[in-house]
Amino acid sequence: MSIESKRAERAAFMRALYDLTDGNEQTLALASDVFAAANLPVPSDDSRRSLLTYLEAEYLVDVLWTLGPSDQHLTISHLGVTEIERLLSAPEAPTEHFPPVSQVNVYVQGNMNNSNIAAGSSHVNQTVTVIGQEASDWARRVIEAVASDTVMAEADRSLVVQNAEVLRDRSVELAAADPSRLRALGHAVVSILYGVAGTGTYQGLIQAGQVLFG
Repeated sequence: MSIESKRAERAAFMRALYDLTDGNEQTLALASDVFAAANLPVPSDDSRRSLLTYLEAEYLVDVLWTLGPSDQHLTISHLGVTEIERLLSAPEAPTEHFPPVSQVNVYVQGNMNNSNIAAGSSHVNQTVTVIGQEASDWARRVIEAVASDTVMAEADRSLVVQNAEVLRDRSVELAAADPSRLRALGHAVVSILYGVAGTGTYQGLIQAGQVLFG
C-alpha cells in the first residue's frame, strides 16, 4: 500500500470514528464497526493492529487493548477530535496527518449504506422503532443495574453509564438514522460489562445485548 493510500485509509477511519462517537472522547467504539462505517475492507489482525498502533502513537486515539483478544475498542482523543474538525472545516487543506478531503479515496458516508433496511415502508418504520425502543429499554436496565452495583469501580461505572445514557435517550433516532453507531454503542456497553464482571453478575444483560446488537 502506498503512503498516499495509507494516509487516506487513516483519514477515513478517523472520520468514521469521529462520526460514530459524535466527537465524544469518552465514547467507546469497536474497531470493526469503525472499519465498516468507513466502508473500508475488513483488515487482517496485523493490518488492524498496525493502523491502531500508528494512530495511538500519534495521540489521535486511545486503544483499550485488553477488552478483546481479536478486536479492539478505542476512543477518539482530544487531538484526534481537533484534527478531524480542522480537516472538516478546511477540506481543501491537509492537516498534519491527513490529506485534503478531495484526495481521500475512501469516503465516510455516515448513514445507512451498510443497512439491510429499505426506506419508504410503514412496516420498516415500525420495525426500526421497535428495535430502537428495545435498545433504549435495555440501556435503562443496564443503568439501573450498575447504579446498585457496590463492587464496580467508579471509572467503569461512569463509562458504562455514559454510553448507556446515549442509548437510552437516542436509540429510536439512531436505529433509523445511524444504525452503525447504535451497534457500536451497544457493543461498547456489552464489552465493558463483560470486561468488568465476566458472564456472572450481568449475564442476562450481556446475552440480551448480544442479541440486540449482533
